[in-house]
Amino acid sequence: MKVSNWDNGLTAEQQAEMDAKWEELLAQVKKVDPKLYKKIQDESLEYFLTDDEPVVVNENNQYQLNL
Repeated sequence: MKVSNWDNGLTAEQQAEMDAKWEELLAQVKKVDPKLYKKIQDESLEYFLTDDEPVVVNENNQYQLNL
């Protein structure tokens, strides 16, 4: 799997907090509108995936560029 090299300027701790909030929000969307949840997930993956950058999954199950 490939991930884009996109830096939002957050520290690792800030990014972890944002990821947790995003997952919490998506859990609520999934309960209310499963079709919208799937659409968001599909579009999010499509936006971040590329074919030219090697990645690995780190110990926190996060994608990390393998430079």
